[in-house]
Amino acid sequence: SWRYSQVGANPVIVSSVCEYAIIRKVAVEKTLVELAAQIADECDVILTEGYRQQAKFIIEFMRTDYRDDAIFAHSDIRALVCDSEDVRTKAFSAGVPAFALDDFEGLATFIISVCAEQAKDGIKV
Repeated sequence: SWRYSQVGANPVIVSSVCEYAIIRKVAVEKTLVELAAQIADECDVILTEGYRQQAKFIIEFMRTDYRDDAIFAHSDIRALVCDSEDVRTKAFSAGVPAFALDDFEGLATFIISVCAEQAKDGIKV
């Protein structure tokens, strides 16, 4: 599939028994709003990786092996997921909910509660 794309095939479809992906070349990178609009009718919640400059609600994921300077003070950071208890404590002290990397249930509960609160207020995050 990669080779087809490299020689000009557009779009390229990759498929298996349980999923498929369509890969399209674009002249200009799509914005988060443009991409979300393509799938919004099919989704209740859209989680993305990246798009920090375009997002209005950011959950920062951080491993201290790769970086030790948390950016949870950024105004759009709404939660931190980190492997360091010290960093999580600093985030919590700054009013930012913080979760351990393996606290799947806690993070899921947080996301669900935020979505429910936003839906109640008629706000799309």
